[in-house]
Amino acid sequence: MKKFINDILNINYPINPSLIENDARFQERLAVACYYRIKIIGSCAVFLYIFSNVMDYHLPVEQFLQIFILKILVIFIFLYAILFLPAGKGINFYNIAGAAFLWLTAALINAIIIHLTGGYDSYWVMSLSMVMVVASLYPWQLRYEIPAQFITYLFYIVPSLILDNPFNEGVHPFIVNNFYFVGFMFVSASLSYIQYRWLMVDFYLYINLLESKNELESSKESLLMRKREAEEKTAELEKTVSDLSRTKQALLNIMEDLRNSKKEMEETNIQLKKYDLLKSEFLANISHELRTPLTSVIGFSRLLMDDNSLSPDKKEYLTIISQSSNNLLNLINDLLDISKVEAGEMELFVHPTDINFTISNTIYSLSPMITEYKHTVVEQLDQSISEIEADPRRVQQIVSNLLVNAVKYTPQGGQITVTSTNSYDEVWVTVRDTGVGISPENLGVIFDRFRQVDGSTTRKFGGIGIGLDLTKALVNMHGGRIWVESEPGKGSAFTVALPKKYKGKEQKD
Repeated sequence: MKKFINDILNINYPINPSLIENDARFQERLAVACYYRIKIIGSCAVFLYIFSNVMDYHLPVEQFLQIFILKILVIFIFLYAILFLPAGKGINFYNIAGAAFLWLTAALINAIIIHLTGGYDSYWVMSLSMVMVVASLYPWQLRYEIPAQFITYLFYIVPSLILDNPFNEGVHPFIVNNFYFVGFMFVSASLSYIQYRWLMVDFYLYINLLESKNELESSKESLLMRKREAEEKTAELEKTVSDLSRTKQALLNIMEDLRNSKKEMEETNIQLKKYDLLKSEFLANISHELRTPLTSVIGFSRLLMDDNSLSPDKKEYLTIISQSSNNLLNLINDLLDISKVEAGEMELFVHPTDINFTISNTIYSLSPMITEYKHTVVEQLDQSISEIEADPRRVQQIVSNLLVNAVKYTPQGGQITVTSTNSYDEVWVTVRDTGVGISPENLGVIFDRFRQVDGSTTRKFGGIGIGLDLTKALVNMHGGRIWVESEPGKGSAFTVALPKKYKGKEQKD
């Protein structure tokens, strides 16, 4: 029967009874259910005992009073259980109380009433079956239900066998009543156990709902947390978008300012180019106008110097005039070259050029200036260098500008070293002096036009600051490079790297 009921109850709810029965939470819920079932069963019993007076109305007064007193006793016991049964006790306490109040008390009193009203064939026999049926409202386990039902059955059969001797008077009613009791025992035990199992199912569903609730609460908390995080991120994103919008607007304003500045710069550049062109034309014109009288001055000064009738003082004066005129003529020529470079009119006439010969020839042409400053010039020329493709006149101009600077910026009695070096597809020409040197902050501006290390009107060394600018322009036209290494007080070393093969547009004489 237990297996049959288990199979019925476990169809949709695959519970594990042993795990549930040992769960303290189930024991607590079962105790609460038993507490209320005892009160309900006690109330039903009180009602039935009061209603049973109708069945006993036909009895003699003395017998009726005896039975009524027994009923009053049972009713007081049940009322006590209804009114004073303590709550919050364990399941074992309520099992004992249920057995004492429901079965033992009711069954004992009912057995006495059965004996007083006719024995085993009394109309009160059905009261024991009612006890069984009412007691089935209590959720017993089978190990408790069956012994309790059997004890109730013993309250009928033992007094009947001992006191009433049913076999002498008629066994048929006794047998029928026994089958009747056995049937009620089976029904009552089944109903009670089914209730117990449904309490298990109810607990199983409660636990699952509780776990689901907890999971939902946890999910809710998680979702709320994610919502808060999402709201915070949304606020951050909105702030970022706002910042980006402001930044975008600022960038747009900057771009507009840059466009306006670019436009102004373009207009300024146009004006500067215009002024540059005017300046170049002015330099070219004034240089041309100055060259004509200077040529006459130089020529006539040389003719006068050849006159032996002049006194030494006059010849010295003429020599000074001639040298100053030559210096001025060289300056004018440099200005003309600068103007040609700016106008894109400078042309190179490239020929096979002996670089070592050009260096030696340049040194020789500057020997009067070198002698005047009492310098020593050392030539360290690599004789393995063959001819290179270059404009010999412009190469000589490059070397001459570097040598003139070395002579001017080296104190008297100094040493100037000129070297040529073969370097793969280039030839390096270095002019090294023992002069004043260049400070680190001026190294970046010495190749700028009209810039000198000493730019004051009282400067010691002459010139207007176009020699190195022109030198760099000529080197670049050859596709070469120029750089300087210097240390203040120890001298400078200017190096020019010229390609062996000219890659520009070649001009022929």
